[in-house]
Amino acid sequence: MIPRQRLLLRLKTNPCLLKCVASSQRNRFVLAVCMPLLIAMLATRGNSQNVEQRDPESVETPFLVLETGGHTAVCMWLDFTPDGRSLVSVGNDKVIRIWDVQDPWHPTLRQSIRLHAGKGQEGLMYCGAISPDGRWLAVAGRGSPLLDDHIGDIQIVDLRKGSVTYLLRGHTHEVNSLDFSRDGRLLASASHDKTVRVWNLAGVAPGGEVQSLVLKAHSDIVYRLAWLPTAGGADRLVSVSNDRTGRIWQRGNDGRWFSSAVLSGHSDTVGEVACSPDGRWIVTSSLDRTVRLWDSSGRFQRIVSSGPHGRRLPSKIDFSADGRWLVAADAADNGGANVWTIPGCAKVSQFRGHDDTVREARFAPRAAAGSSPPTLVVASTGGLANDIHLWNPASGQAYSRVMGRGRAIHSVAFSKDGSKIAWGQSQAALASSTPLEQAFDLGGFVPVPQDLFRAEQYQTHHLVRNAHAPSHDGYTAGPDPRSPSTLIVRRHGREVTRIKRDTEFDLLRCHAFLPGRDMIVVGSIYALTLHDANTGELLRLFDGHTGEVLGLDVSPDGLTLVSSSSDQTIRMWDLDPKKLPTPKPMLGVGLQIRADKIVIQLVKPDGAGADAGLRVGDVLESIGNQVVNDIPTAISMIQQTPLGSSVSMDVQRNGNRIELSFRPKLGVAADSRPPLLSFFFTADRRDFVAWTPEGYFDCSPGGETLIGWQTNQGIGLTAGYTSAWQYARSLKRPDILERMLTVRDADQANRLSADLSNRRPQDMFDVRSDADRLAIPSIAIETPKSGDAILSSSVRLIGQAVPTGSLPIDSVRVLVNGRPVAGTKTIGSKSIAIASSGGTDPETSTSESKPKDARAVSIDMEIPLVEGPNTIEVVASTTAASSQPFTLDLNCTTGSARKPSLYVMGIGVSKYAHDDQPGLPEDEKISLTYPTADVNGMIEALRRQEGHFYDRVVVGKLLDEQVTERNIRAGFASLRKKVTQHDVAIILVSAHGTADDDGSYFLCPHDFDPEQDAVITGIRWSELTEPLSSLPCKVLLCMDTCHAGAVMGPVNNGRRSKGIQNAVRSAISDLTNIEAGVVVMTSSTGREVSFEDDRWGHGAFALALIEALTGERKGPPGQVTLPADFNSDQILDLAEIDTYVTSRVKELTDGKQHPVTDRGRIPAFPIAISH
Repeated sequence: MIPRQRLLLRLKTNPCLLKCVASSQRNRFVLAVCMPLLIAMLATRGNSQNVEQRDPESVETPFLVLETGGHTAVCMWLDFTPDGRSLVSVGNDKVIRIWDVQDPWHPTLRQSIRLHAGKGQEGLMYCGAISPDGRWLAVAGRGSPLLDDHIGDIQIVDLRKGSVTYLLRGHTHEVNSLDFSRDGRLLASASHDKTVRVWNLAGVAPGGEVQSLVLKAHSDIVYRLAWLPTAGGADRLVSVSNDRTGRIWQRGNDGRWFSSAVLSGHSDTVGEVACSPDGRWIVTSSLDRTVRLWDSSGRFQRIVSSGPHGRRLPSKIDFSADGRWLVAADAADNGGANVWTIPGCAKVSQFRGHDDTVREARFAPRAAAGSSPPTLVVASTGGLANDIHLWNPASGQAYSRVMGRGRAIHSVAFSKDGSKIAWGQSQAALASSTPLEQAFDLGGFVPVPQDLFRAEQYQTHHLVRNAHAPSHDGYTAGPDPRSPSTLIVRRHGREVTRIKRDTEFDLLRCHAFLPGRDMIVVGSIYALTLHDANTGELLRLFDGHTGEVLGLDVSPDGLTLVSSSSDQTIRMWDLDPKKLPTPKPMLGVGLQIRADKIVIQLVKPDGAGADAGLRVGDVLESIGNQVVNDIPTAISMIQQTPLGSSVSMDVQRNGNRIELSFRPKLGVAADSRPPLLSFFFTADRRDFVAWTPEGYFDCSPGGETLIGWQTNQGIGLTAGYTSAWQYARSLKRPDILERMLTVRDADQANRLSADLSNRRPQDMFDVRSDADRLAIPSIAIETPKSGDAILSSSVRLIGQAVPTGSLPIDSVRVLVNGRPVAGTKTIGSKSIAIASSGGTDPETSTSESKPKDARAVSIDMEIPLVEGPNTIEVVASTTAASSQPFTLDLNCTTGSARKPSLYVMGIGVSKYAHDDQPGLPEDEKISLTYPTADVNGMIEALRRQEGHFYDRVVVGKLLDEQVTERNIRAGFASLRKKVTQHDVAIILVSAHGTADDDGSYFLCPHDFDPEQDAVITGIRWSELTEPLSSLPCKVLLCMDTCHAGAVMGPVNNGRRSKGIQNAVRSAISDLTNIEAGVVVMTSSTGREVSFEDDRWGHGAFALALIEALTGERKGPPGQVTLPADFNSDQILDLAEIDTYVTSRVKELTDGKQHPVTDRGRIPAFPIAISH
C-alpha cells in the first residue's frame, strides 16, 4: 500500500493546491483537489494502475467494466478444483472466473464472480487457494491503498453459492500467496508485510471472526508459501522471500510455530515454492534463474534447471498429482515451460505457447484422469493476451487457449480529415512505429471494412514511440534518458520545462501537442494528463482508462483527443478551449478533517499559506472572522477573496490561538473530465460497443454483452453486475452516440435527435445515479427446482416477478432452450399463464402462486419440454431494465424422442411492379435477377434433409407478386400453428430492403414504389420480427436484402449509406436479443451490397449456402474446400455452415462481400446431415 507519509510527500510535490479529507464515519482517507475536483493529484502522483472509477464515498455507484469472455488484465493465479472438472482463475481485472475444463480441447466460461473493487489497485487479486473439498475459494491481493485496515484482506468465497462467507483481516500489506492445509482446517497466507499468517477455520460459523497466528522470521517480503505434507500429520509450511531464503515452519507440541530450517543458496529473490504431494521434496524458483530441489528437511539436493539472469519473474512451478513430474513454466523466449522428472531432473517435454511472462502453472489433479478428459493436463497463464493455455505435459502439445475477445491497443490515430480513427493491436519495439490495423468511421458510426482500410489516410507522425519529431509550433518532447518517468519539453531546441511523474515505475508511453495551443497531452502507465507546454503545469486529468495509456492523437482541428490503452479500450476526450479550467485564488495548503476539525495536512512551499506562516498540524478555525466548520466552505471563501487583498485567519497551534493573514495567489486548478465516448473492439474485428459516461451505448448485434456495470455492496460482499443488454430498453441509443462528437453532450444529442425526427425528446437516464428507475426486477421460482428430473412432456412453473424500483413489471418472458414460450411477453394483468398442455387459468390458480408483493406479477404456467436436457429461463422487465435470466436446468425423460421437423418459409422478389411503367429508364429499374432462383435453390437443398436429419421438411414460399404484407402475415400465422419446441424453422428472405429517415428498416415487396416513403409501400421489419421471436422452436433467418440497385440509394464503391447500415444493424439486434432468440445470417455487412452473377445463376450468399448444405460445388472452383463438415462427424452445425459461407462468399466476390452470422446467446445447433 501507499504509506500515508509517502502519500503526503506526493501531495507536497504536486503543482496543484490540495486538500485532504478524512471521513470519520467510514474511517477513510480521501484526497481532493481544492478547486474543485478530487483525483487529479492521484493520477500524476499515485502509484496506481488506473485512475478511473467513482466517488469513493459511494459504495453503490455503478461503474462500467468489460465482459469479454476472458480476463481483460493480467491473470495472476489459477488452479484446478479437486475433481479436475473446473479451473478457477483470478487477476488484475478483479474478477474470479470459473471455467469448465472437462473437455480440455473446448473449455468454456461457466461463471464470473465479482467482489468489491475500487480505484486503481483496490481489489486486485494476486493469489488464491481452493479447499481440499472444493467448496471454498480464498482470494487476496491488494485492498484499498487508502485504507490501512483493508489492504491485506483475504476473502473466502463459497463456490456453491458464489458469495463471500468469511473476511480475514490482519495483514498490513498486500497478500501474495494462499494455501489450504490438506485437511482444510487451516489457511496460510504470505504478505508484503514480511509475515506468514496461519488462520484456523475449524468450527468458525459463516461470517464469524477467524483467528490467526503470525509467523515472523523473514527480513523482507514473503512471496509464496506451500504446506509440506508429513506422514505423521504434523503441520509444516514452507515460505520463500525477497530476503533470498526459504524457511520451513513447524508447529510444536505446545501449538507454537517456529522456523525449523532455512533454505539458503539462491543469490536473488526466491519467488516460488512447491512441495511434492508425498512430502519428500521441496522445489524453489528464484530471480537468479535457478530452480532448486531440496529434501523435506531443507537440505539442498541439486539444481533442476537454470537460465540466464534476467528481470523476468521466477519460473512458475508445480508438482504433478503423483509427485513424479515438475513443471517450471516461463515465456517461450526465456526457455518455455518445461516438465522435469523428480528427483532425476530429466526433461520430459517443453511447451512454448507463452509470448511473455508466465504468472502461474498448475497440474490437473489425478481426479481428472479417465477416458475423458485426458489424463495429463497443465494449465498455465501469462503473455500479452492475458490468456490461459491448457496443454499436455507428456508431449508439450496444446489442447486449447482460453482468452477474452479483446486485446491491448498499442496505437491510435485520426484520419487526416478527422472523420475516422484507426488503431493497432500489435506491440512494437520502443523505437519502432506501431502499426495501424483497422479503423472506425465516426460519421457513419460503423467499422471500416478491411478491404477499404488504408493506413496512409491516417496521421502517423506520432506513431513512433518517444519520437522527437517537432510539432507545428516548434515543440519537441522526449523522455529523460536517465529518468523514463520524466518528459523533457523543448521549443526550437531549448528546454522549456520538465513534466515528471512521481514514481520511477510510472513510465511515459506517449505524448502529443495541441496545435496552436501551447499544451501537451502525456500518457503513462498510470495517467493521461494535459499540461501547459511551457511551464509543465497540470491542467487536466483525463479520467477513464484503467490500464497503461499506450497511444494517443489529437484531431486535425485540435478539439478532440483520442487515446488507447492496455485496458483494451479507445477513449475520446473533449479539448474545447472554452471548457479548460481558469485561474482562481488559492491558499496552497492541504486540509484534512480530523476529529471534526479542519487540520492543515500540508503546506505548499511557494503558496500563499507558506507566506502567511501556516504549518502542518495547525487547526483552521476561521477565515475573515467567520468560523469555518467544513472544507467546502473554506475553499469557497478562499476562492472568493479578491486578489491583492489581505484576509485574516485564526488557527490553533499546540493549544494556542494564533492570528495570521494571507494574500491568495492566482493559479490554475486542474480539473478531471470523463471521456466523451469510449469504444471496445473485439480482436477478431466482428463486434464493437461504444458508450458514454451516462451509460448510453450502441453496438454491433450481440455487442450488448461486452460491457456492464458493477455495483459494490461493500467490502467482504459479492458485487452486483448488470450487463448492458439488460438496459437496452433505456440506454441503447445509437442516435445519441452518433451525435456526441458533434454536440458533445448527451442531453443535447437527445434533443437534436428528437428535433430531426419530429418527436418529443425521450426521457434521459444516467446509470450512475438513476438507481430507482433502472432497478432490476427480481424473480423467485417456487417450482420446479433446478436439477429436477421430469417424467412428462411438460412441467408446471410457479413463481413471481417483483419490481425493485418505482417502475412496474412490464413483461415477463419464459424461454425453453433459448426459445420463447408462447403468451409470455406482454403482461396485461397481474399474472400470466399459458393454457396449452394443460395450463392453469390465472383466475383459478392455486394460492401458492399468488404474489406476496402487491406489485408482483405471479407466474403459473405449463412449460413444454423436449426429451433430454432442458433449460428454462425467466426474464422480467420494466420499461427501463430487464433481469438476468433466472435459470432452471431440468432433464425430461418420457421415452418419446423423435426427429424434428423442418419448416422452411421462402420469400423472394426478383420482379418489381415499379419497373412495368412504360418508358422507365433502365437505371431507374429496381428488379433483380436471382432472388427467386436463390430461394428455390436453398429450398431444394433443404428438402434433401427429409428422412435424414429431419422427419419431414414442410415448405412454404412466396415469390414475386405473392410477396405482400397480407401474405407474409398469413404465412407466419400458419407457421406459428404448426411448429413445436421440437422443430426447426428456417426463413429465407431475398429481396430489396430499405430504410426511412427515422432509421426503421423495411422489406420491399413486389409492389414497392421507391418514389414514395418506405412506410407507405414497404413492409416494416417489425412485421417479421414479432412473429419470428414468438416461435417456440429454433429459428434461423437467412437474410439477403442488400442487393445492388437503385432502391437502396446510391452505392459508393460497393458501400451503402449510413442510414442503411444502422437500420440493418438495428433490425438484426431486435431479432438476436435474449427475448427474441433468433439466429440471423445476413448476406453482407449492412453497408455492403450483395452480389449476384450470371456465371453462378445465384447471388453469392445463396450459392455458398446451397454448396454448404449439399456438399456439391455449384459455382466456380475455389480454395474453400467441401464438404463443410470440418470435424467429419457427419453433422453440419450452424458454426460449420457459417465458416464455409463466410469464406466462400469472400472468395466469390474478391473480398467485397462479408456475410455475418449473429447467434446471440443461442449455441451452434445442428442444421443438417452432411452429404
